[in-house]
Amino acid sequence: MKSFTPKLFLPLFALSSMVYAASDNKNLDINVTHIEFLRFIGSAADATRYLSPDQIRGASNNGPHPTISLGTLGLESSISGICTLVFESVHDFELKPSQGNAIFAKYKLDYKGNTIQLSNPTMTLPCSSPPSSIDFTAVGKMKNKAKAGGYSDIVTITVTSP
Repeated sequence: MKSFTPKLFLPLFALSSMVYAASDNKNLDINVTHIEFLRFIGSAADATRYLSPDQIRGASNNGPHPTISLGTLGLESSISGICTLVFESVHDFELKPSQGNAIFAKYKLDYKGNTIQLSNPTMTLPCSSPPSSIDFTAVGKMKNKAKAGGYSDIVTITVTSP
């Protein structure tokens, strides 16, 4: 007789299942940009002034000549400290015709207690300064008989922060 040994069979595999949830991700970048600003304010900024010979000359060709306000000028700024202003004149602080070298008058500017002219074109002031008067005064002897026509100059003011 044959002997019979019962065998037990167990399944060797298992079924498994995974469920994945839908997902996504994004970045939210937060940035702050601080821009410093420095600008001229007042009625003289980017202005053109038309003056008559009598306004500039006053009572005499030899002077003293009257002081004429060109308006107000100041600085508005997000920067603290002392700024430097440089005044540059196309005709070296002289009123000249568009063509030729005839001089109608030499002049100076007065601003915040500073006399601005060819020999002293630079000054300093706080980067935030309220507007105050900038004044024009002819200096020296003026011509009695200037040729008819327009005489002008252009002054560019450059401000630099610390």
